[in-house]
Amino acid sequence: MPQKNNQASIPAATTQFTRWGPWEAEALSKCKDPAGLQKLIKQRQADFDDDRAEATLVRDYFRQQISSAFRPSVAKKFNPDGDVIFLPNWVALDWLCNALDESMAANKASTKLDLLGISELRRGTGKDDKGNGCRGYVWTGSHAPKTKAAVSGPWPVSRPAGDDGRTTVGRRSRRR
Repeated sequence: MPQKNNQASIPAATTQFTRWGPWEAEALSKCKDPAGLQKLIKQRQADFDDDRAEATLVRDYFRQQISSAFRPSVAKKFNPDGDVIFLPNWVALDWLCNALDESMAANKASTKLDLLGISELRRGTGKDDKGNGCRGYVWTGSHAPKTKAAVSGPWPVSRPAGDDGRTTVGRRSRRR
């Protein structure tokens, strides 16, 4: 009596495997719609690649902005690789919106910035000119000493009066 094969055969359309080819062949062959699942896997991989590209775009924009910022206390520019810099919330969110060429609400912008997973950037607190704590982000250059304290950039802690900005920080839309 011939031996029964417990695995369903994979349709010919499902023969282009990703880097996990052996796993896909084994796992997908046991599913009801292997071709549909493989299509979903490829779509999610493409989405992930888009997210990585977006994170790279934002990281590069932050690096460029940090590089061009002048540090008056030592009369030189910031180094995005070697410095630890506090960015007030409104600055980081404006940079995000400018990098992506989008306007968005502050809560959406901060969530998006967090989800991008930029390794140099984390939430943190800084001090305003009166010594009060304020929220923002801390950029830690890849070659910065881990014990180095964050320095404030030339940006005011709160958005300057009359600066409309690209985010909707502090504004509420009125619907009638």
